[in-house]
Amino acid sequence: MKSRIPPPTASFEGKAFLPLCCAGLALLVLIVFGRSVQFGFLNFDDDLFVTKNARILQGFSWSNLQWALTAGLDARDLSTDYWRPLSLISQMADVQFFGLKAGWHHAVNLAIHTITTAILFLVLRTMTGSPVRSAFVAALFAIHPLHVESVTWVAERKDLLCGFFFLLTIGAYTRYAREGFRWGNYILILLLYSLGLLSKPMAVTLPFVLLLLDYWPLQRTETVGWSRLLLEKAPLLVMALAVAWITTLGWGGVNLGAMTGLPLAWRLGNAVVSYATYLFQMAWPSGLVVFYTHPARNLTLWSVWLSVALLVAITCAVIWQRRRRYLTVGWLWYLGMLIPVIGITQSGAQAHADRFTYLPLIGIFVALTWLAADLASENKVPVQLTGFVASLVLVILMLVARHQVSFWKNDLDLWTHCLSLNHSNPIALNNMGLALSREGRDDEAMALFQEACRIEPDYSTARLNIAMEQMRHGNSHEASSELMNIIHNNPRDETAYYNLSILSEQEGRTSEAMNSLREALKINPSFKEASLSLATLLLESGNPGEAVAVLRSSLQYHPDDAEAHAHLGEALSRLDRWQESLVEYNRAVSLMPDNPESLAGLGSSLLATGRIIDAVPPLSRATQLNPKLADAHNNLGIALIRTDRRNEAVKEFERAISLDPANPNFLRNLNNAKGGAPEHHTDNQNK
Repeated sequence: MKSRIPPPTASFEGKAFLPLCCAGLALLVLIVFGRSVQFGFLNFDDDLFVTKNARILQGFSWSNLQWALTAGLDARDLSTDYWRPLSLISQMADVQFFGLKAGWHHAVNLAIHTITTAILFLVLRTMTGSPVRSAFVAALFAIHPLHVESVTWVAERKDLLCGFFFLLTIGAYTRYAREGFRWGNYILILLLYSLGLLSKPMAVTLPFVLLLLDYWPLQRTETVGWSRLLLEKAPLLVMALAVAWITTLGWGGVNLGAMTGLPLAWRLGNAVVSYATYLFQMAWPSGLVVFYTHPARNLTLWSVWLSVALLVAITCAVIWQRRRRYLTVGWLWYLGMLIPVIGITQSGAQAHADRFTYLPLIGIFVALTWLAADLASENKVPVQLTGFVASLVLVILMLVARHQVSFWKNDLDLWTHCLSLNHSNPIALNNMGLALSREGRDDEAMALFQEACRIEPDYSTARLNIAMEQMRHGNSHEASSELMNIIHNNPRDETAYYNLSILSEQEGRTSEAMNSLREALKINPSFKEASLSLATLLLESGNPGEAVAVLRSSLQYHPDDAEAHAHLGEALSRLDRWQESLVEYNRAVSLMPDNPESLAGLGSSLLATGRIIDAVPPLSRATQLNPKLADAHNNLGIALIRTDRRNEAVKEFERAISLDPANPNFLRNLNNAKGGAPEHHTDNQNK
């Protein structure tokens, strides 16, 4: 049996109203956020998830798409925070088409937000039949200062994609509700919802939101039984629960930092305060920053009770005015959508974050807009006055939002603004120090790192940056002491072990360096740099067998790592496993065609397996790209003389000797080339 619900009649709507509204909303977005296309990447998540993410930087490939579908399912894999394959693929596409031109990445964010704003307007207008009110809600969504973080932060592509598919799903659900049950419409809902979940797990609350929409404005609760309303949401709920569980598997899906070990009572207290804080920031968007430090056990009791009083008062007002169904829906939308990120369990150590309001505030915008319009109508407020007040609100929000956008231009502006509002913010101090360090202002950077550690003594990231600064200036003893202190406080800090290995290697303590690298890999088996460093040290110390094991393990996490394939090829060749070595060098060259070391290794493997003619091109190319590869010249000479190109071979042997006069094999090959056949010696060490 089909349950048709006729669409509401629009209060007024000319033929040009819809396109003009969409164009106007797009203009608002452009005015507020347009300058972001001139901004760069930031040293907060942009580096971790885009500019220094090996997978993202490789662009599209079959193995990278496979990685995107599974990344975030293992807490030991730090290539992403949690499972969100669609947003990873989206940023992979940006790199594929635009490289690391930050303006284009920002432009894509801007486009998604603009389209999402238009979708919100069209969906609300379809559900409610109130085009003007819907347009105002969409305008608030488009330009509110709390949404600056989601739009101007490249790493927050996940937020925008999730919002895009979230609202598309609501649009599909509205069509399903109007037309009655049809498999095509229902499957479309499932498909769009799955894309939202693949973008960011924030979409898990959608089944709850759809039930609210059944109450108002769709009013299906009056014509459709609750059993059916719940049954049709069951597949969506199963999908949401599955994604919620999957999210906990990634390292970003568990509590970190200040959240670690924080009792539930304190987390609930902060959650209540956060609910109230978001409402205050919505009404008075001042003092917005990229990171709000978590109060942990320093949360004041008065702030909790004041927040409780506010939330209870609003709830009572909503119950009192329950005939205005939009108030109930808007309030519960806000409360329900924030549950995954309100701080009871969350990703990260922030007290709250502006980006978390991107979708939840829609509920408040709807409730306030409809209430204001109804009160104005009931009290016969002139339309002109209502329009003036609404326009004034939008103009003020636009000015505030444009000012807020300006802080996201670069690292220095972002963290300077953050510290101007709270100089005791250790995250801001650390990241400001990083920005200064990259500009060569090392003394200022060191002072900020030290201040961050003074405020939060166990802040291992800032301590690690202090150690890095000490290493950079040759203060190895101080650096080593700092790294040992980090490991003492946090025995699972793989980066500290890695940097400790660098110090040990510099001081000639190879065995200690390898032990530190092994510890780093025990903590994080996907730590690519640690794997490559350990493999290199193992090869240098004459242990190619263990190097093979280390590199094969690394390639399980980074199958397209050209350097790892090349190292593995070298390790296998030292074990005289030439055919396997040839496979690895071929893979390395296919991934990095102009790497001279890989080309030289490929040539030496071809030579060792008797493919003399095939060995000449890669060896020739290797010596062209890097004329200082003595072994490559020597091996090229061997290949040339075996193909009866004796004069060319002599020149190659002479070049090899000029680069490494002490190598007896080179001199012997040269003498044999001048007087007869050379000794067939293949050297696979590409120095």
